[in-house]
Amino acid sequence: MAPTFDDGPSEATSALLDHLAAARVRATFFVVGDQARWWPAQLKREAAEGHVIGNHSLTHPYPGASTPAQVHDELTGGENAIAEITGRRPFLVRPPYGSFSAAVRNFGHPLVLWDVDTTGATAPTRSTP
Repeated sequence: MAPTFDDGPSEATSALLDHLAAARVRATFFVVGDQARWWPAQLKREAAEGHVIGNHSLTHPYPGASTPAQVHDELTGGENAIAEITGRRPFLVRPPYGSFSAAVRNFGHPLVLWDVDTTGATAPTRSTP
């Protein structure tokens, strides 16, 4: 099992990190760039405690409704925000809503999706090109 978390950091991140530390569990956090700028201390803590930080875009739009240029700008913006705060560029991408197209795949980073969603939502699907 590989625990992953999306959409943060947020005010709930510190408590989550406390639980992970108590259980000696490392996770991957797929971070939204704008959220990271609001909560930089939580993102720095994620990185300092050895968690993997992945890119979840800058503002979390639906990629299937975005142009290739918009997808590129969102992923680049998310990557830049994370790098500004942690000093490291993320190497993994999880597209918002699990929606991916050729533009997302062409960004050049490995995509990490999921096969179990705790909310009961359906597994990710490929959007039209």
